[in-house]
Amino acid sequence: MKFSLILIVLIMFVGCASNEPKSQVDVDATLEVWKGEAGQYQGNLLDLSDASKRAIVLGKPEIAEGPMMLAYNSELGRKLFGATSLYQIFLVYIDPVNVARDTNKAKWYLDKLESEFPDSEEATKANAVYAGFGL
Repeated sequence: MKFSLILIVLIMFVGCASNEPKSQVDVDATLEVWKGEAGQYQGNLLDLSDASKRAIVLGKPEIAEGPMMLAYNSELGRKLFGATSLYQIFLVYIDPVNVARDTNKAKWYLDKLESEFPDSEEATKANAVYAGFGL
């Protein structure tokens, strides 16, 4: 739910930045396309958001990383979505289904998650996923 809200805000922001009016119909149509792409995910990481699944399916982690870090980099975003954002980016980079898999980046995001949100559920889950891959 949190990431759906982020995606809607980002679509609206991109529309405003490009000086193209975006109606609710445009936003809804874009979200449907993105959900369809996310629905093609063939991996087994259960906690992935649709944005993360879409990034993996397309082999472009940056399309999830950018918006999630945008949310993370604001004070309010960090409070509301910080641990979740870092966890989602970690999952994108650790997932073996991702043709752009980067275990070094995954470890970097795991370390950041552990240092900034050590008692979070996301840090606990990320550690379990990392250990499960035997890295």
